[in-house]
Amino acid sequence: MSGRKVSAVKFNPDYFRLPQPLWMISIPFGLWLLAMATVAPNKVPSYLGPFSTLVEYMGKTYPKGCYNVSVFLLAVHSFEAAYAGKLCLDRGLSAGATAKWTASTLLFGVSSLARLWRARPAVKLA
Repeated sequence: MSGRKVSAVKFNPDYFRLPQPLWMISIPFGLWLLAMATVAPNKVPSYLGPFSTLVEYMGKTYPKGCYNVSVFLLAVHSFEAAYAGKLCLDRGLSAGATAKWTASTLLFGVSSLARLWRARPAVKLA
């Protein structure tokens, strides 16, 4: 044996990382488009080009489908946020970090949760 002991490892209580910028832009944008298709498909700005046409078509042709997808995604993001909060508590993160992870996961979904899930504390050698 090398004689080194590994002490108990802990997370930095203030550990928090945002998702990749691509996800931080595309997920809220997609959720906004879905909300517009569900609530007001004819009010999507025309400068969005093909997105505007798609949202208007989906909202007018499949309003119940848009509503069902919206409810499903709200439930999934809420579940992911609750799980992120539990994961933070299990890892001993501070209340501030837990609130950040929960809010980030509610908004950005699995892209934020995956960062928290994969995070590992630094190993300290005694």
